[in-house]
Amino acid sequence: MLRRRVEDVHPVIHLAHHMAQPSRSSTRITLDYELGLVIKGSYDIHDASDRCLTATEGDLFWITPFVPHTPASRPGQPFEHIAFHFDLTQGTSGPGIDLATRPPFRVQLENGPELPELAVFKAPPRLLGLFYEFPLITQPLQGIEAFFNTVRLMQILGSVFRHLGHSDSGPSRSSLARRLAPALVLAQQRFAEKLYIEDLAQPTGWSVSRFSHVFVQTMGVTPLQYIQQLRLQHAKGLLREPGMGIKQIAARCGFDNAFHFSTAFRSHQGLTPSAYRAKMLLEASP
Repeated sequence: MLRRRVEDVHPVIHLAHHMAQPSRSSTRITLDYELGLVIKGSYDIHDASDRCLTATEGDLFWITPFVPHTPASRPGQPFEHIAFHFDLTQGTSGPGIDLATRPPFRVQLENGPELPELAVFKAPPRLLGLFYEFPLITQPLQGIEAFFNTVRLMQILGSVFRHLGHSDSGPSRSSLARRLAPALVLAQQRFAEKLYIEDLAQPTGWSVSRFSHVFVQTMGVTPLQYIQQLRLQHAKGLLREPGMGIKQIAARCGFDNAFHFSTAFRSHQGLTPSAYRAKMLLEASP
């Protein structure tokens, strides 16, 4: 058992992916922590005693290293998720030990919540945007992108630890968050389309004015600002690849034209799309 303090947590990200899962998988273990968000369909996780935890749209799932489990999605149902694989700190299982050869270990947070082996719980609405901001990560990142992604994951883990330590954040707040979740999922799935506040309010059952008030109170931005953030984050991912032109990216992300896209991107990022692409490609070059 490795003992760590909460303030020592500084996650090391090994992998981040956005993918569909096969309808059934064999029993497996992960060699690091896995935290995922279900964005479409349902995801069943069976433990060694065949107890089943089910995660549906908007749920997080937490998997501890070296815990046998069998993941499965529902046959015939579309399923997508975003997941991170990470260690809580540098040198989690000993210096110089890589993922392929590390021995089994567990981490106990001395002044934090008890970390479960497997868990499923509703994602707080504020976290959904952070999940969608993550780029695909297949190897350790360096520089400013590594810093930004570590900060995002620390924000996510802070909310997860708060949930694990306090299972109920209050009925009123929990009820509002759950009711807002379908609107966030809709925004994330259709941000490139022409979405109006009425479209987002409809699945919550609230009036437009009530929905807008709760949205700002919960997310810290207006619904339209949130959609703009999703569009710009998606654009950043497309700009990291050289194959698509600025005009195509603008259309793919829901902007009316390249000028509107460039103006919004520069206001948000401090760089034009072309300058951002050149910077990212330069940093990625050997």
